[in-house]
Amino acid sequence: MSSACSSSASLDEGETEVPVLKQSALRAETARGDFRLPIPPPPGASGCFPPKSRTPHPGYPHVLSSHAVYLRIYKFMRIPPPGVSAGVVGLPRSLTSTEVALIGSGGATAQELTGAPAYLVFASMYLGTIGVWIVFPLAMLIPPANRRMLQKMIFVRDRRGLAMACIGALLGFAINSACVGASVLLGNLRLHFEHFEIGPFLLLLFAVFVQSGSEEIVMRHYLYQKLTRRYRHPAVAVVGSSVFFTLLHGLNPGMTWLAVVQLMTMSLLCCVLVHYYDALGACVAMHTAWNFTQSIVYGLPNSGGGSLYSVFGLDAASNGPFFDTVFGVEGSIGSVVLMLLACAGLFVYAKRRGLRAPDLWEDEEGKADAPDLAA
Repeated sequence: MSSACSSSASLDEGETEVPVLKQSALRAETARGDFRLPIPPPPGASGCFPPKSRTPHPGYPHVLSSHAVYLRIYKFMRIPPPGVSAGVVGLPRSLTSTEVALIGSGGATAQELTGAPAYLVFASMYLGTIGVWIVFPLAMLIPPANRRMLQKMIFVRDRRGLAMACIGALLGFAINSACVGASVLLGNLRLHFEHFEIGPFLLLLFAVFVQSGSEEIVMRHYLYQKLTRRYRHPAVAVVGSSVFFTLLHGLNPGMTWLAVVQLMTMSLLCCVLVHYYDALGACVAMHTAWNFTQSIVYGLPNSGGGSLYSVFGLDAASNGPFFDTVFGVEGSIGSVVLMLLACAGLFVYAKRRGLRAPDLWEDEEGKADAPDLAA
């Protein structure tokens, strides 16, 4: 260690030594968690700094840890909603996991088990994720540091937001339909028209919106923004939210390495929409259109889950480049390629037009990270 860094360093006349604890306090008050701002050395210690640290502020937990806490709260809140959602749609009770598996295997129908139409049972299953729409807005409203995220919860704020939502819905429908159409042409799928009823169709569209929107609120909004605030570099938010999104589907039936790649690709596409286009509404619309098209329109497995009610019925299916018999379109290499093409197109267009979403945390640059218990 050089003499300038030693505790016995001499001070020029008129200079006073700054205690080490005070120096640390000054750094905590003037530097962000990423320590990007230069801090002038105290008198008598020119050029000497303690090693830079990226350890989170001791006043609040790590963002991923607190995110896990919110997910546990969400899991707790899912306990009553199945029964509540069943009552909302007119069911005498909700299905148990054993009964759902029995229906999926063809051993019984939803109507035989509950005495209610299949579309009501299916809608109540999708509405079971409504707890997210309660927990996470509260997590943004109660802690003052999180309140700026609430503005993004209005998915369609203007004409541009509406246009982006329409583009997102078109992407979800078009990519899924392209995979289904290719599978039909290749002989991997054979479908027949079953029925179309406007009431069940609209009810299930709303139910799928609740389920798909809940995942986007958790992954592409709350977690994405909290990671962006802490680490600044968008790659951390993209990778972190994508990994969590994939893990959310990790226990679904039929999960394969190809399904993992497809889920990561879909998450990447959503992150491009958020980062460059400021279009959380487009993510919700695309996710909703994707799930609704695959499960309710074509009657195919959605992330390993079977369909209880659909416009088209499935006669025969086999594995192919655009379809997996267990995981559905999402388990195919074809869907990965199409989503990567869509992602590349949106990325190139955004770069050429100089598009980028406003940074919610930009005005915090250079300010201290106050203890944020909801971080």
